[in-house]
Amino acid sequence: MRITVRVPATSANLGPGFDCFGLALDLCNEVIVDTDAEPGVTWEGEGADELPTDGTDMVSRVIAEAVERICTNWRRPNATIPAMALRGVNRIPLARGLGSSAAATVAGVQIARVLLEADGLSSKYLSSRYLTHVAGELEGHYDNVAAAMVGGFTIAVDGSAEPFDRH
Repeated sequence: MRITVRVPATSANLGPGFDCFGLALDLCNEVIVDTDAEPGVTWEGEGADELPTDGTDMVSRVIAEAVERICTNWRRPNATIPAMALRGVNRIPLARGLGSSAAATVAGVQIARVLLEADGLSSKYLSSRYLTHVAGELEGHYDNVAAAMVGGFTIAVDGSAEPFDRH
């Protein structure tokens, strides 16, 4: 199985919305996972020489942690993560205020979602709202995570996030 996720950079702490307002940008990272390929981790682009390739990178850790949390929450033991090749194409600069860690977290949560659905977990348990909450718990910045997960301009309050709709 091949999974590709694209996750946008984000800007948060906009104006008076400190820790609440987030905005997705046009700059995106891409993570490709292939469960049929030789296991390993490779990186291209921003931070390629700095990021670990031994499975201790943020995306790999989040996949494992998200699977564990989701399965614990829905009382679904025995879910397994298959061996996989992970290739990241990073366009978001690291540690520059553009939400690179939120993008990595959201990529990991989205990959976990697809893996769990393939393992038989019903998609009704994997709503965008629930997965945004999981990602926010893992990353710690709901404002960035919400914008990366939902896109556009978002408002994050009390551990949940909503897209801003001006209508």
